[in-house]
Amino acid sequence: PAWRDKAWLTAMAAGPDYVDPSTTETGKQVWTPRPEVRAQIDMWWKDKLYIADNKVSEMHNPEVLLAMMRYANKRYKCSIFVIDNLMTVSLPGEDKYNAQSAFVGQLVDFAHETSSHVHLVAHRRKGGNEKKRGDSDDVSGSSEITNRADNLFGVSRIEEEDSEFNARLEIILNRSYGETGYIDMKFDPRSRRFYLQNPNWNCGWERKGKVLQGQQQFTVITGKADDNPFL
Repeated sequence: PAWRDKAWLTAMAAGPDYVDPSTTETGKQVWTPRPEVRAQIDMWWKDKLYIADNKVSEMHNPEVLLAMMRYANKRYKCSIFVIDNLMTVSLPGEDKYNAQSAFVGQLVDFAHETSSHVHLVAHRRKGGNEKKRGDSDDVSGSSEITNRADNLFGVSRIEEEDSEFNARLEIILNRSYGETGYIDMKFDPRSRRFYLQNPNWNCGWERKGKVLQGQQQFTVITGKADDNPFL
């Protein structure tokens, strides 16, 4: 849901220096950005970040999703889109592989037509070898998912106990330059940030200690007809 996505993104933007711990009713410890920090972050990404509410009817319909992306690009000038994940899209027909191929093709066409970047999350196949380097065959579903993409990234956990790193980001496919490789990273559970050395890198909302006055409301695109004239 949109509220959870926003909460996670806010924690990432805040960083570990600006979150406070608390304990849930189940005894789990969680970290939440301070209210004054959340207010500054909301002002910083106002008119820059939009989250679609996947609880809205028809939001999982690929045609509705693409129509919303066109609308967001045209009205709000959005040029970076994240769809998480492919399996949540209700693709038509009984042949899921052809449907996946067609949907990815539509995303590629949209990206090229609008000069946008579309990040489509697709999970790895179950039962694969987690220790080997990633490749395009790791992606669950049609091979056309990766064949049609311009770039392919893989994110996986590092399970070795003696490793100082928690995760690995791999560049598996790079059509623009051809170079591939990987970066090992650490994970900070307080802020949900991946990092190399220091998790306290600054985001744009930090204005050299200056506190921004007021608070803007966060925009959630609902996908309803009155919000989207392209539906």
